[in-house]
This record gives sequence, C-alpha cells and structure tokens, in this order.
Amino acid sequence: MKHYFYLCFLFISMGVLFSALCVSDAHGISLTNKLINLSNNQGNSSDPDISAYDNNVYAVWTDNELGNNEIFFKRSIDGGNTFGSTENLSVTNGSSILPQIAVSDNYVYIFWTDYSTGNGDIYVRASIDGGNTFSPVKNLSNNLNGTELGVSSYAIKNRIFVIWKDKTGIDEVIRLKTSSDAGLNFNYSKILSKREFVTLSDQLINETSKSGQNEFDFSRIKQILQDVDSSKNISFTSDGQSLFVVWKEETKTSDLEDQWDLRFRMISTLEENITFPKSITKNIGDSADSQQILINNNTIYITWSDKFRKFNQNDNDIFMIISNNFGKKFNDPVNLSEGNGNSIKPKMSSGNGNVYVIWAGYVKGNGEIYLKIIK
Repeated sequence: MKHYFYLCFLFISMGVLFSALCVSDAHGISLTNKLINLSNNQGNSSDPDISAYDNNVYAVWTDNELGNNEIFFKRSIDGGNTFGSTENLSVTNGSSILPQIAVSDNYVYIFWTDYSTGNGDIYVRASIDGGNTFSPVKNLSNNLNGTELGVSSYAIKNRIFVIWKDKTGIDEVIRLKTSSDAGLNFNYSKILSKREFVTLSDQLINETSKSGQNEFDFSRIKQILQDVDSSKNISFTSDGQSLFVVWKEETKTSDLEDQWDLRFRMISTLEENITFPKSITKNIGDSADSQQILINNNTIYITWSDKFRKFNQNDNDIFMIISNNFGKKFNDPVNLSEGNGNSIKPKMSSGNGNVYVIWAGYVKGNGEIYLKIIK
C-alpha cells in the first residue's frame, strides 16, 4: 500500500512538473524574476527609450524630480544585471522632453526636444566611449521655424542621421541634419518634405539609402512598405533578407464598438513572397497602442500596451508575443507588467542574446521607468 501511494505521489509530481514545462514552452519567453525600477524616485518619469549593444544597455527618459523636466540617463555594462547611477544629460533651464537614443558600436547619441530658448529645439549629446562621457549639449535646430518634435535617428558608427518635424501654426516641414564626425558638427541640412502624410521613418529610410552606407536595401524596404495596409502606426524590423511589419488597425466588434488590433505581415526582400496579414492581438485587449517589433536570433518579438475597455479596465498592461518561425505562428501572449498600475509606451532593444523592454508605469501614482529582460 505504501508503494501504491508513493507511485501515485510520484506520477502526480511528474504531471505537475510536465505541466509547468508545457506552460513555459507555450509562452516561449524566459523572463527575469522581477521588474527592474530604473528611475525609483519621487518625480514623474515618462517617455523612456532603450538601446543595447553587446553587454551595454542604455536607457533614457524624461524626469521632473529636480522640479524641471530633464533627460535622465542610465547605463549597464553587464547585460542589465546592474545599472550605474542616474545622470542628468540635459541640465538646461527649459523643459526637456521626448528623448531618443541611437547606438552603433561604442557610439551613443541622445536626442531630445528642449524649450530652453522659449521654443522647442532639438538638442543632442554624443558619446564615443560607450556612454562613459558625453559631449556638451548642442542645439541642432536653433529656432529654424517653430516647435521641433518627433525625433528619429539612425547611426552608423560616427555617421548620424537625425530628422524631426518643424511646425509653425498649421505649416509643417520635415528636416534632416547629418554628422560624419560623431556629432561634433552637423554640416548637412535639408528640408525633406512639406507634406504632412510623409512619415519620419519613410524619410529616414530614403535619406539613409542615399548615403551608400546602409546595411539593408532601404529603397526596397521603402517600396514594399507601401504594400502594407494603410496605417499611420507602422513598426518594422528586418533580418537583412525579409521585412517584418506590424501595424495598428481599427476593427468592429460584434456590438459595433471600436476596437484596435495589431496586424502582422512578413515580406521577403529577395523573393516576391508576401504573407497575408494576420491579426495577432485579437481577444487580448481593445486598444493596442505603441507597438514595437524586433528580430533577435531568428525570433520575432512584438510588444505593445493594451487594456480591455469593455470590461471597464482603466489600466494598460505591457504584453509580448514571440514567433520562432518568422511569423507563421505566434506563441501565447505574456503580460510583462503583471497588472502593476497603468503601463504605457513600451520600447524594445536587444543585445548579447537578450531582449530589453522598457516602459513608463504608474504603480506608485507617479510615473516610474520599468525594465524587463527576456533571456
């Protein structure tokens, strides 16, 4: 009889273990044990961005802990296991907001919008030693037309392309500036477009392809992006042979309420192989905001912010899904923020085999910057 109960206990234990393994495999995502609070202060922290190269992980965000919106910076040199002290990169009298990072090898460029002159300008600081030291603050726009917003950038070591929207009243232009000496001088300047429907990513792809220093066929990517269903919210990534695109699309539910889902499509840049668009967030939420996509080690990662409005859910959560077969099938979604307050505006990067997801979360009432590492 004792042997009978022992065998029953053994089979039950093995069944529980097997079930746990199946759940882990279904998600396909190995997470760190806890959320990492990068800001952890009394101020409001928002609008984060993140970039990684090898074991270096760089994070920036807007923070008003000092009584003024500043651009805070933090760096890890061990793959996100530990981070150094927080550094104020802006140190200006005006409000500094909307930071953006571009990284290539040991070159790190931080851009943001700054109101020190009384008008929004694009400021930059550059590092050529992996974030150990930064150049002085440089004003790129100098009140050219009006408020400068929406920075996009692309770095190839010491060569940097930066574009932004310059808006005065109802008029809007898209401007480009480039540097070939790691941000010391931005000698080339050009108005790219006065058409509002031209996106920053389109212009960045087009101008980078003209430089002759691109890693992918940017002109081809620009062309095939036009084949994707029309949307103002397109994110894409490439492995050099195929393009993986995700965008936000409005759908109607059975009760005719508005709902937003993310749709995915793979496009081959070598062959004319285009997969049919597929919905990848159906029944996960209703809003599907701030989508991000990247490919790392032949695995596609997509993250976004979502909530169920029809169930009166007031808070957003950060979700992630992955595909190990180039988008043919996606694994079950994982809630990265774990329901801890309103979580918004995720950004994603990869380095040394890890994927890093950063977002603004309102667990404590004030905004904090949270990080999750996917190994």
